[in-house]
Amino acid sequence: MINITTIQELDGRQEKIELESVGTYGFLNNAYHIIYKETEMTGFPDTTTTIKAEADKVTVTRKGKFSSTMEFILGEKRLCNYPTPFGSFPVAVYPTKIEKRLTDIGGELEIDYILDIDNEEFARNVLRLKISEARG
Repeated sequence: MINITTIQELDGRQEKIELESVGTYGFLNNAYHIIYKETEMTGFPDTTTTIKAEADKVTVTRKGKFSSTMEFILGEKRLCNYPTPFGSFPVAVYPTKIEKRLTDIGGELEIDYILDIDNEEFARNVLRLKISEARG
């Protein structure tokens, strides 16, 4: 079971979305992989998200209706295309915190990051995942 919480702070307003999803989780090639389906509620319907948590970085890849790849390395600004229902636009992501507490049976991952457009802070985001065995 994967519990996903996203928080976005934009123009002084905060929006929080929580989702519980059945997904896939495992350790392969020196990285933890978390795979789940997005929904209308997250703004990415018909999209599968894969999160690859390595020792020094986390990569979030979305495939489907809204495809994108975001790479998070603490203290580094990375460019990517950010998908929206109105099309993709170029942004930079700058993680201010990456916490990984992952084991072979589950755990937690949190990424706090700034979305930057034209070298201006656009929004602050938090992505929190809790992975556990599916309840019976």
